[in-house]
Amino acid sequence: MTMKLLSLCLALCAILTVNQACPINSTVPRQWGLCKYEVDHHSILPPVFIPQCDMNGNFVPQQCWRLTGECWCVKVFTGEEIPNTRTGPGVTRVDCGVIIPCPKNWFYFSGTCFIFHPSPKTWPEAQAFCSSEEANLASVHSYEENEFVQALTQTGPNFPETWIGGYHAVQPSFWLWNDGSRFDYENWFEETNIFSSCLKMNFGLHWNWIQASCNETHPFVCGKKI
Repeated sequence: MTMKLLSLCLALCAILTVNQACPINSTVPRQWGLCKYEVDHHSILPPVFIPQCDMNGNFVPQQCWRLTGECWCVKVFTGEEIPNTRTGPGVTRVDCGVIIPCPKNWFYFSGTCFIFHPSPKTWPEAQAFCSSEEANLASVHSYEENEFVQALTQTGPNFPETWIGGYHAVQPSFWLWNDGSRFDYENWFEETNIFSSCLKMNFGLHWNWIQASCNETHPFVCGKKI
């Protein structure tokens, strides 16, 4: 009996060790969205909520848990619950498609609506296109926002080099965002001898930023403050 209890304890310890070695919030392989990663690494000890994912591995806008009968709205790239959207069993669910104040096909993050346009354009052409949508090429102000914008650019398993709104017009080391916001976050590729005037993301193995000729053609992300 003692040996059986010891074996059971060792098995439980092994399970907990594996579970701790693969935390849900650890770095996500870039070919999948965060939702798929969480599903693949969720705890095997019930009861546990397993999120519902779309075909790209991102979260579906409305999550429901059969165990409790509750449903709520989430941000599709991060899975973060949107406040005041949780409903209980038997209660009419919130329409998750209308609670975010962004135009159709735009995605909300921290006060800004973003959209990815896959058709390649030069940086000036891309900015002109964004302006026609009452937006600018996207500005990025945090690690989390960079991850969000990067997720928007995913094309199948790839993350193409993509224009965002950084440029320098004064001197090479003085960068600006074309929407006038403060240049308060950076994600530069470390080693480069390139000195150009426009900024693109998803460069190299770690999807960094790099300066590039404004006449190159790339997909682009627009952003509009709300």
